[in-house]
Amino acid sequence: MVTTESAVRLEHAYLAGIEGGRGRAVPIVSPDAAVSTAQEAARELGLRPLNAGQQAAAVLILSSSDRVVNIQGGPGRGKSAALAPVTAIAKAQGHHVIGLAIASRTATALGRDTGAETSTIARFLARHARVIDGTASAAQLARVTGELKGAVIMVEEASQVGTWDMERIVRLADMTGAARLVQIGDSRQLGAIAAGRPFEDSQRAGHATAHITDNLRSRSDQMKGIVAALDGKDLSTVFELLKPDTTEVAAGDVARAAAARWAALPKETRDNTLLLTAGRAMRSEANQAVQAELKATGEISSVGTRIEVLDRVNATREGARLLKGYQPGRVVEIRTDLPSQGFVRGDRGIVKAIEGGRVRLEMRGGGEKHLQPDRLAKNLKYDAVTIYQPKQIELHAGDRIRWTDNDHDRKISNADMARVEEVGTGRLVVSSLIDGTVHELRAGDRMAERFDLAYAINVHIAQGVTTDHGMLALRSSERRLLSERSFLVGLTRIADKVALIVDDGRAIERGVARNAGDKTSALETIRKAGPGLTIRMPATSPVMDTTVERYAHLFLVAEQRAIDGRPASTAQERELGAAAAALDRVWVNGAEDLRIVLDRELASPGTVWNDLGRLTQAWLREGQIRTDRGAYAERFVVDWKTVSADSMAATTNRSEVIVERRHERLEGRMLREPALERALDRALPEHQLRIEEPGSGGAGRERDFGMDM
Repeated sequence: MVTTESAVRLEHAYLAGIEGGRGRAVPIVSPDAAVSTAQEAARELGLRPLNAGQQAAAVLILSSSDRVVNIQGGPGRGKSAALAPVTAIAKAQGHHVIGLAIASRTATALGRDTGAETSTIARFLARHARVIDGTASAAQLARVTGELKGAVIMVEEASQVGTWDMERIVRLADMTGAARLVQIGDSRQLGAIAAGRPFEDSQRAGHATAHITDNLRSRSDQMKGIVAALDGKDLSTVFELLKPDTTEVAAGDVARAAAARWAALPKETRDNTLLLTAGRAMRSEANQAVQAELKATGEISSVGTRIEVLDRVNATREGARLLKGYQPGRVVEIRTDLPSQGFVRGDRGIVKAIEGGRVRLEMRGGGEKHLQPDRLAKNLKYDAVTIYQPKQIELHAGDRIRWTDNDHDRKISNADMARVEEVGTGRLVVSSLIDGTVHELRAGDRMAERFDLAYAINVHIAQGVTTDHGMLALRSSERRLLSERSFLVGLTRIADKVALIVDDGRAIERGVARNAGDKTSALETIRKAGPGLTIRMPATSPVMDTTVERYAHLFLVAEQRAIDGRPASTAQERELGAAAAALDRVWVNGAEDLRIVLDRELASPGTVWNDLGRLTQAWLREGQIRTDRGAYAERFVVDWKTVSADSMAATTNRSEVIVERRHERLEGRMLREPALERALDRALPEHQLRIEEPGSGGAGRERDFGMDM
């Protein structure tokens, strides 16, 4: 595992900021009166009496003398019901209550449920950036301090917020004298796309935390049992409870089978049934299949219009600095002024070629410009550049769509859904499925290309959603959803009935059990390394360096071709085999040891590729580790966890392919060395779990268990 000094400093600053506010805040309500005040406020709002967990959360927020507190609660535990009376009490006493969330949709829901004024985290931080950075004028500082002094700031879905943003929020709360900063979320659900996991780090550091544990969402015995098993990390029981509602089909038929089953439901049931998929490919397949089913039954217009939409490629700001995202044909949008490179906000171009580290763009207004991604500032506070993959979809009157960007003027939020009322050349009319608002989009309207079909959605979009029923369409080769965290999110959206449509139930279970979906913070990486860790590097030689360099070059060229879908030629395969044999003459498995090192480099490019001496040292060290079977097995387990985490973080088809190939090589090592699988079993006991089919005698498989909905 690798981390950086800046990441460590940032996480220290975040935790230090929370420590600095301990015991320095004034309670909003005295501890003696907090319980009765919270319960009375709940009654006045027409809510049920707060349960023990909700009451503990309300009391902590209202009566703590710590500026920053945490509310940890799983999905469907009634966190909003605890926050609503807190908001009412704080506002009644003159406190400004502000709700923040990563997604605009989540922020809007938080405001609706609690009565707080809400904003996205990005807009909130952008508005107060000068104060946080210490560059605000005296008048600006006075204005912001006046707004936030004594305020209660609530951060919803805190597990999805990266350390950079969360540290800035903590710093602002401290600078302006906010009464309370509340981090609300579930550390078991999907983590931040950005670096770090501050919400978990804060809890691990012992900061004040209230736990809300009662499951209020689940209605059926099936879902109550599934959620209880998930709470206890008992995945074998989860899959046992899912068995009667699991259907196995061929891998290529998963999306089609799920779409047919969903489309066959009565409309009222269908409107309350989520169709969840693993990633983009499955989602697109399912959306097209549902559309075909509805067109055949006449529920949507039989005549469609082809429309080009933009599918975002880079999910992180750092991703915009990497050349691999700028593939020919993709659209690049400049989101802020870049005077040093000759771009202004709003510029847009199509990637024509990569030329010596520069991206040649054909600009929308005519002419060409060159962008150098590596010159974009590191640790950006905002999106400087966004990369999109153009995609053609067929749209019919009656189709359900999902917005993929925000339009604050029209109160359109990313991930909100709408119904197509009319569609034709240069004109699109849609109505919101939230409040019925009708929007007419003409040619040239930026939102006319910022949407996608929404019969199926993936699990990342679903976090925070509640529905009566659900179907999970999972393919064992798509490992992004096959983690404990994402599986938990998918299942816990559902209150009543859930069904699985899969290609291989055993492989799905193994994938979920093996991959916790965890991230590692910088401070945790240091803790795992241990105090005083030193590594002695053996000496190298020019001949050895040349042998290593030759194989590394040939391997990476072959890997690049495979990722691009271009098989290596016979001559290339022969040359790579000869280079591998040369390494194996140095020691047995020498070529495999270098592949292991290079696979780690694929996870974090730039560490050793450009430093031949360090690459050779890493290879020699790997050979030494192989001689210690215990250390070698432990290293394998770490690699497995890292690849699983990278699978969760993959945001493009290309990155998914890279992770998939790394995963396949790890599985190949397990097949050749059973001791590695035994080590994985010991480290991840859930990895041994299996789904036993009813009536299974070994060869015959009866995996179509049906679904009553």
